[in-house]
Amino acid sequence: MPGCCCAPGCRSNYDGGPSVRVYKFPADETQRAAWTKAISREDFVPTKHTVVCEKHFQTSDFVRFATYTDENTGNVIEVPLQRVRL
Repeated sequence: MPGCCCAPGCRSNYDGGPSVRVYKFPADETQRAAWTKAISREDFVPTKHTVVCEKHFQTSDFVRFATYTDENTGNVIEVPLQRVRL
């Protein structure tokens, strides 16, 4: 079972509920600080095990395709990712 979401009031991935995808906090300090601020929990310090579920992101936040340019033809190629990224 994936980890439980750290957002206040969120019950994602607790017993009895449907399983949703979760994302670890980013290693980049700037992004990590932005996520921590968005969580809005007093004295909150995320650990390497802290996760946020997909319900707290907009659809536009997710990257579903990798984009490449063919050097020979100049065509742009989109390849679906096996795992969705932020």
